[in-house]
Amino acid sequence: MMDYEQALTAYQEALDIARDIGDIHSEGLTLGNLGNVYEDLEEYEKALEVYQASFRISEDLGDQHGIASALANMGSVFLVTENYEEAEEYLLSAIEIFEDIKQLSAEAITAHKLAIVYFSVELYESALEYCDRAIDLAAQTSLPLIEDSRRLREMIEQAE
Repeated sequence: MMDYEQALTAYQEALDIARDIGDIHSEGLTLGNLGNVYEDLEEYEKALEVYQASFRISEDLGDQHGIASALANMGSVFLVTENYEEAEEYLLSAIEIFEDIKQLSAEAITAHKLAIVYFSVELYESALEYCDRAIDLAAQTSLPLIEDSRRLREMIEQAE
């Protein structure tokens, strides 16, 4: 099991170093990692705070991958907290960027999360569309996500 306190300490130290040396890109990446730890700890407000800070830095730098990652991370928080409208908004923005910059793995993961959003609100046609997209992309990238997406597809078909 991961030692979250140790991870938080390490990322906070990395964040301090990045800020001390003026490495804004590393600051943004580290904030994203901090957000992941907070999300794992179910501290969703803190996760959103640091994801938003990471987003602002990526936006200032024009870092499309960083922008999309921050949007996807925020969308994930909204998904897990069952705020499906917000989750959809952020995940759709993220997937568009991931597609534009040809980040197939990230696009696959985001498509899978969108399928979950649509399944959760009983929009089964959209859920199937994004589930199939996740399966296709996962197959291209050899992501283990493919099995999860196939199981999700079966659940959607049974619910229809």
